Amino acid sequence: MNTNNKAIDYLYHYTSIDVLCKLFTNINKNNQLVFHASSLDSMNDSAEYKLARQQCKDYTEEFIVDNLKGIPFALCFSKNEDNIPMWSMYANEGKGVCLRFNFGKLKEQFDHLNIKDKRESRFYFCKYQEFKTDEDEKKPLSSSNEYRDFDKIWKAIMQKSFIKPVCFSHEKEWRLLVWQSIFPTKKPIIKFKVRNDNLCPYIEIPISVNCIEEIILRPNADDQLIEATKLLLANYGGNGINVSQANITLKV
Repeated sequence: MNTNNKAIDYLYHYTSIDVLCKLFTNINKNNQLVFHASSLDSMNDSAEYKLARQQCKDYTEEFIVDNLKGIPFALCFSKNEDNIPMWSMYANEGKGVCLRFNFGKLKEQFDHLNIKDKRESRFYFCKYQEFKTDEDEKKPLSSSNEYRDFDKIWKAIMQKSFIKPVCFSHEKEWRLLVWQSIFPTKKPIIKFKVRNDNLCPYIEIPISVNCIEEIILRPNADDQLIEATKLLLANYGGNGINVSQANITLKV
């Protein structure tokens, strides 16, 4: 059994207080929180999806236009609890929150994910490796007859979409990857928001509130924030969720 998928009880999602508030105050009629899965091109890793693009460069445009007709979106989690780099990078410089998810419940939901016009989805852990030189990366998969089969090319692109540089290995990331159609519909599936003065495409991922077991507040959270968070949960379907605060001594 792969050690990345062995005895995982929890996954964590670091975010801001603002996002936490929006998640619960916009809970849907099915008692689901609506998360945003961002396009891989808009992630904070400049090498994100680069390996898949470069190694499949001879096929990518034709492959997407004629076959996939979509782009990948990711919703990210971490195996790390109370991790200073994660607090700093993803929880509003340590001022945010960390959501603790039950891994089994989360996986069950993603195994039966129902999003209109999605091409495929996969919930898996990221692998970290040193990226090869530019010349090595430019060698296309299509140079080998092994990858001339549609299904093998698709599988190769999906696998490479879970590879990140070693410098991000501290994140211990799991991600839900959804390949979403780019065709416009009467009610667009792909939406947009502004982040860091850039346009960020995203799709909505509903997750049952029952998948969350605990909300971990920022280090040194005061009584007002603790009580207000409990009140938020009580009013918006989160009564069964525990509220705690981070144990690390990071100053925020």
